[in-house]
Parts: sequence; structure tokens; C-alpha cells
Amino acid sequence: MNVVSARGQVRLYGAITGACVAGDSMLYVALPLYWQAAGLGSLWEVGLILSLNRLARIPFNPLVGWMYSHLSTKSCACLAAAVALCVTAGYGFAHGLAAWAVLRVLWGFAWARLNMGGMFTVLDLAADGDRGRLTGIFGGTWQIGKLVGMLGGGFVADIFGLSSAAWFCSAVLLSGAAGLPCLAYTLPSKRAVKKNFEISGLLAMLRTREFFLVMLAAVVTSFIMGGVVQSTLSSLMKSCCGDTVEMLPGIFIGCATAAGIIQGIRCAWEPFLAPCIGRLTDMIGRRELIFGLIALFTAVVSALLVVRMPLPAWIGLLLLLQLCNTLLTTLSDTLATNAAKRMPVLIITGYTLAVDLGLAAGPLFAFGLSQAVGIEAVYVIMAGIFASTALVWLRLIWDKDRKGED
Repeated sequence: MNVVSARGQVRLYGAITGACVAGDSMLYVALPLYWQAAGLGSLWEVGLILSLNRLARIPFNPLVGWMYSHLSTKSCACLAAAVALCVTAGYGFAHGLAAWAVLRVLWGFAWARLNMGGMFTVLDLAADGDRGRLTGIFGGTWQIGKLVGMLGGGFVADIFGLSSAAWFCSAVLLSGAAGLPCLAYTLPSKRAVKKNFEISGLLAMLRTREFFLVMLAAVVTSFIMGGVVQSTLSSLMKSCCGDTVEMLPGIFIGCATAAGIIQGIRCAWEPFLAPCIGRLTDMIGRRELIFGLIALFTAVVSALLVVRMPLPAWIGLLLLLQLCNTLLTTLSDTLATNAAKRMPVLIITGYTLAVDLGLAAGPLFAFGLSQAVGIEAVYVIMAGIFASTALVWLRLIWDKDRKGED
């Protein structure tokens, strides 16, 4: 299959995934500010709701991996999109912890199928020379939906409330669902992956340094960037700037809108930047070393966010942090798909489990700790975790190079 057709299939799957994720992304900027309107009783419940879908994915992922051994990618995607539409519309009516918990568990099931399906699609279509590029295309394309959810949903929540923001995101999903017939026509009807592998090969893979590094990248990147930063950025802005942010002289906007803009900018550049990053790593190689160096730099940027400085400089640091997020996520996904050439079900399922552990722990950690020590202290601790991980990572890479391992 030629590269153009492969690229088109990956973009189409990414576009449908992005439409499904809009409602979820809206919650991360709106719910920490409008949790009382949702019928929640405390910020701890906010952290639980934002983590529950990710906690639910932990037992769902092995099941979804098994389903991809028996069903086609397009069948799984259509079911996931239908569930996502019901869940997003439900956000407009949900009130109280129990109702939100049910919806978030259902969304966890839908996202597990969408995300794993995207990685299997890349794995099936990519050759060694363009794996990074196709990984970046998938990640960058679905980020457009995240952009719409955070920016548009955050704006609607600030003006009209949380329920209106949920219905806005439902409309986005309905428009994206128009691509499902194209997806059904384009993707093959065969099973996404083969399910056979030898036990001896499995045990050997689990003992490799490559497997450990992939899992470490998954947990740390998802915990900090996808868990802590994504769920607390609006709270950090409120702590540092007050209820409103002066984005331009004389122009003040709400923190939900401001956080949506900051995170939305990353979603806007990812369709262009992520494929370029993937393409560059395909050419250079040394993805593991690049990941470690960027992780160390990210720790420095995170620590500087709690330093008092002029607002334009602080906003610049936030954007730099979003750039680091793009780099780390693209590299992490590429490392996983590269390692999955030999045992796709094992590696992709293990990788998505590790990602979901990090994503689930992030909001619980952030909101639980922020009530005790404050949100700014959370970012200092986050920087320490990233720095420690980067140093361990670089030491492992140095040992690998010194011993001449593959």
C-alpha cells in the first residue's frame, strides 16, 4: 500500500477520534471551575470524575486488545463513536457524582477502543521509514477535536454554562460522525491484529530494556502532561492570575477560556508539528536519547512556572510546556509502535495500560495534593518527578550505548 493512501486512512481515523474526544477535553478546562453546577460536592470529586474514565480503561484495555484480535478496526471505531455520542450528550443532563461516574466509565470504554485502534492502524500501515510520521499524523489529527473541545467548549462554558458546553461538543461529534461511512469503506474488514505469539518470546520481550523504557515513557508522560497539566491548568491560572486573565491590554477573559486557548494552541499546531517531529526522528534515529533530553528540559520549564514574572513571559512558559508535551507524546507513541513490531497485542495493550495508569493517577494526585499544599507546590513536585525520571532514563541509555546493545 502506498504512503499516500496510508496517510489518508490514518488522517480519517484521527479525525473521527478527534470528534469523539471534544466533550472529554472540554471537561478538563470547565469542570474544575463549574463543578458546583455539575452537582459535585468538592474538588476531590472533580479529580475523581476526571480520573474515573482512565481508571476504567485499566481493566478495559485487555478486553479491547482481545476484541481487536477478533473484530475489524472499523467495527470497533463505529461502536466507540456511538458510545461517545451518548456520553457527550449525557454531560448536558448529568447532576451528581453517581451520574457523572457512569458517564465517565462509558467514555473510558469508548476511548480505549479509539486509541488502541489508532495505534493498530499505524502499526498495520507503517513501514520502518515512516512510522514516526504516521504516528505524528494520527496524534496531530485527533488533537483538532481536542482543540475544539477545550477552546470552544471552554468559551461556551464561561458564557452559557457547563450544560451548553456539553451540547456544543455533541454537535461537534455529530458533524465528525459523517466520516464514519468513509472509514467503513476505506479500512479493511480483516482483524486488526494477529493474536498468536510464543510464550518464550513473550517472556524474553518483558525482560528487555526496550520494553521497560517504553512503559516508563508511557507512565511519566501521561501522568504529568496528560494527567496533572491538562486537568489543573485552569486552576493554576486562577491561582496565579485571579478569576480573569488579561490576555490583551484591557481584554479580560475567564480562566476556563484562557486555559482552553493555551491548550488549544497546542492542539492547533499538532496536525502540522507532530508529523514533522515524527519524520525528523525517522531520519535521525536516537529517539530514546532525544526523549530523555526533552524530559529534562521539561522539568526545568515546569519548575519556572511557579516563579513570579510578567504575564507575557509566564504565558510564554506555558506555551513552551505545551511544545514539550507535543514532543514527548509523539516520541512516546513512536517508541511504542516501533517496539510493537514483534508482538503488537502485548506491547500496544501494555502501553495503553501504562498510559491509562498515568492519566488516572494525575488528576487524583493533583487535586488531592493541591488541597493540602496548593496548586503551585504541585507543579514543583511535578518538575522533580520529571527531572528524576529523565536522569534515570539517560543513565539507562548511556549504559545501553556503552555496552553496545541494540
